[in-house]
Formats: sequence, structure tokens, C-alpha cells
Amino acid sequence: MSVSGSEAIFHITMTNEKPAIDAYTQPGRLYRILLIYLGLLQAVHMSVLVLDWGRLLKGFSYLRLAPPPTGGWDEDLLGNLSLLGSVDFFIALLSLVFVIALLRQVSWARGLGTLVLIAAHLTGILYLWITLDSGAFTLHVGRYVLITVLFLPVSLLTVMHLTSGFQGPRS
Repeated sequence: MSVSGSEAIFHITMTNEKPAIDAYTQPGRLYRILLIYLGLLQAVHMSVLVLDWGRLLKGFSYLRLAPPPTGGWDEDLLGNLSLLGSVDFFIALLSLVFVIALLRQVSWARGLGTLVLIAAHLTGILYLWITLDSGAFTLHVGRYVLITVLFLPVSLLTVMHLTSGFQGPRS
């Protein structure tokens, strides 16, 4: 049965059929899984940041997300890490807004996603550079490699998001 556009709309309305999901406007399964992973990862990230800020206020310099190099963190570097953590917290919060908005198919969600995914990578690169340069990474390789591995699915999500042409992933 061949129908024109207006007949198809009438047919769908009259029969209560749902139109087929267009792969270019709806996120695919892998994209959705990675999106939910981003939301969970960022929620945990925000929680650990809050705990670390509490430790800093009590005078501790050993941070869960940034174990120190030999001799502890330099005071200036600890201030930079604290500032980076503040920026990261804001990015994580916006990431949660992005996840919820995209799952609800809000029109501005893809633009916000581009912003937060790129910003998360930039702060991640800065964090990696600080920890490598200070010697903390080589002293606590396991912890820093774990943090890096946990972030890899976000990199895949970013590639999928940026190559989707803002129309949705093609998977």
C-alpha cells in the first residue's frame, strides 16, 4: 500500500500506529548507554569532589581524586587543583542537565552536550598534565590509570556526539 505524506499522517492517526524511529533524530542504543554512563559517572564525580573539598577544609592535602606526589602537593598546585575541581563540578552538573534534557528530547540538549563533553575533555587533559608534571601520576599509577580508564567511554560518547551532525547518532 503506497500512501502520500498527508495520507500517511492520517493513516497513523487513525490506526494509532507509532511512526518508525528515525535513526538520524533519535539516539541509538549504544549512545543511550554511554549517555547514562556519563550521568552516573558525573554524579559520582560530584560526590567525590564534595568529599575532597571537605577534606581540604579540614586541613588534609590527600585528595581521593588526586593523590599527592612525594612530599605532598605544593600549596599553589593544590590551589590550582581546587580551582580545577570547581570548574569540573560545574561541568559535571551541566552534564547531568545534558543527560536528562537529551533523554527528554529537549531541543537545546545537543548544543549543551557539545559544550560539556568538550569542556570535560579539556579539564581532563589539564588534570592529567598537572598530575604527570608533579610526579603524582607515576607515584600512584594504579589510581590515575583507573580514573583514565573510567573516562574512556565518555571519549567514545564525545566522538559519537560530534560526528552525529547534531542530528543524533547514526548507530
